[in-house]
This record gives sequence, structure tokens and C-alpha cells, in this order.
Amino acid sequence: MFRCTLAMSNRSIQCQGIATSTKKRCCKAAKPGFAYCHLHLPRCDNKEALQCKGIAKSTKKQCRKTAKSGFEYCHLHLPCCQHKTDGTSIKASTLEKFDYRFHAVSGRLSTDPQEFRKQSLRSSKQHCVAVWDYRKHRDAYTSFKQKDLTQGSTELDHVLELHVVRDAFDLVKPQGTGFRSRKAALKERLKTVLNEKENLNFTLEVVNQTKFRGVYAFQKAYLMGTVCPGLVPYLKEEWQKRWDESNKNTRLRRRVTRRIGEEIVKSYDHVRDSLRDEDLLQGQLIELLHDNMVAMWLW
Repeated sequence: MFRCTLAMSNRSIQCQGIATSTKKRCCKAAKPGFAYCHLHLPRCDNKEALQCKGIAKSTKKQCRKTAKSGFEYCHLHLPCCQHKTDGTSIKASTLEKFDYRFHAVSGRLSTDPQEFRKQSLRSSKQHCVAVWDYRKHRDAYTSFKQKDLTQGSTELDHVLELHVVRDAFDLVKPQGTGFRSRKAALKERLKTVLNEKENLNFTLEVVNQTKFRGVYAFQKAYLMGTVCPGLVPYLKEEWQKRWDESNKNTRLRRRVTRRIGEEIVKSYDHVRDSLRDEDLLQGQLIELLHDNMVAMWLW
């Protein structure tokens, strides 16, 4: 009786299931993040939403386990998921707060992607003019003209994301003598190539953040060995979390995702052509990046 009174006094957490014996509403408290208790949870109408959305490695089919409370994945596939069902992050509210220097597979401290970035890119007027001229004064993703974009709403984006190159750079295996000095030289060469106008594009802030978060989520799943359905589903998933009905000019259409994929391939080709030396480390890096591009389904 006391338990029923306590549950009725706080209907926000009371189970919405119907008891089979009394035909009345269940008096138990609902599980955190759900509208049902542990007894009525498997019988609720939204059972498909409770099933883990991960892909089993053995059967290549959707996982049959129940998703953890507040998440779309079970405890096995949870490391591949970046956000809860309500759109909030597991460890932080935004991905920028996540220390992505730690390798997704081994957990060790890896190369910081910021080491491949030149800090004075946006402040250099000459460099910005060169990027706009190279892109023919248009956003390569949305095809919006430069005059139609306000200066405050645009961001300078690395088409081939720095953390994608970082993942390949960290997986390069030692070959030959002088490995450390050759890898340090490779890092400096990458820093130059990745910050050239061929790998830069001015785009809307919302498109840039969607692309960054989508690629980041894909890389996390890719490095964990999860079977990924290409990059586009991750871009769409990230966009849906940030959809703004009042700004329909930035709607993520199919042609936008197609252009993003095309520009990533062009930037990969630029990096490949720029690193065509006889050094074995550069050959390894190109092969790793090629496998990454294939997994994104960009061809």
C-alpha cells in the first residue's frame, strides 16, 4: 500500500504498464529513460526502439540485445555510439570537449590532430582570398555564393578531416632505419599539404559541424571494427539532431552529402599526389587512407 501511494504521488516515474491480475496500472517505478518498469518493459509497444541498433560481427545482422537505458545500443556496441537517444553526449555535451588525442582502439595517447593545423589560416586575409578564388567564390558543399553568406555564419573547414589523417598516421608501422626522424618529416609534410587551398573550404557553420561530427562518429565505429554503412548515414544522423525548421536554407539534402563525398575524394587525391615519394612510410599512409575512403563508400 505504501509503495502504491508513493508511486501515485510521483506519476512522472510511474510505470505505464497494466497489471494482468488487477487490470489496473502498475504501481512500480519506471526504469530510468523509459515509461515502463522491468516487468512490463519487454511487452511495451515500442519494443523495436528498445532493440540495440548495432550490427553483430558474426551474423552481419542487427544485434538482438536490449539497448541500455537512455541509449540506442547495448553494452557491447555502446563504444560505437556517440550520443544518447535524447541527443546528449555520453561524456560531454559537445564533441569538442572530448579529448580525441586518445586512440579509439588502444586507448593510448595518440597524435593530437591539432598538430596538423596551421593556427593562422582564418586570420590570414591572403590565404582566405586564395581559398575563395580556388572555390570560385562558392561553398563547395552547398553551392551557395560568397556574397549570399554572411561572414559570421561561415567556418573554414578542412575537407579531409585532420583526425582522419591522424588515425592513418598513428597506424603507420616502423619500416627501415631512422623511423622517428622520417615520421616527424612526414608529419611536417602533412601539415603543409592539409592546409593548402585544395583541402580547405568555407561553408556554413551548421554544415561544418554536421560534417565534423558525422566523420568523427564514423571514424570511431570504423576503428572499433564495426561494419559501417558508409559515411552518409552518419551525416544524416548528426543533422537530425541539429535540425532547425526556421533555417531551411541549410537543409541537408542528398546533393549536399554527395558534394561532401566528392570533395573528400578530391582532397584525398591531392594528398596522395603530394606524397608520391619513394619513402615507405608515405606509401603506408596512402594505403591506410585509401582503405578509409573505401569504407566511407565515397566511390
